[in-house]
Amino acid sequence: MAAEAIVALRDRGLELDCATLPQPRQVTEVILRKANLIVAVDAHTHRPMVRDKFPEWESKIEFWEIKDLGEGGLAHAPISLLENAVEDLLDQLIAHQLTVNVDNRFAST
Repeated sequence: MAAEAIVALRDRGLELDCATLPQPRQVTEVILRKANLIVAVDAHTHRPMVRDKFPEWESKIEFWEIKDLGEGGLAHAPISLLENAVEDLLDQLIAHQLTVNVDNRFAST
């Protein structure tokens, strides 16, 4: 994990033991099938890979437009962009869960 990412997490009150983090690995069909939600952070880089190796999954993946640290110029702040995108995703998931709970409550009455 990039040192900048570790610092950003610490700045947000999150501590990790980098020695216990899993190593990046190549995605497989099995991993994709097990996922409820798939996000590819850098659409420009990842969409062609998905299209090449897993074309049937392209429409099922949420592609974000966030470059890695050091890419995209000075105006690009990937950590802030990621933070905003994750917060938006959490809001969507919470809203969806609330909708499911309400729907289930009315369905059972």
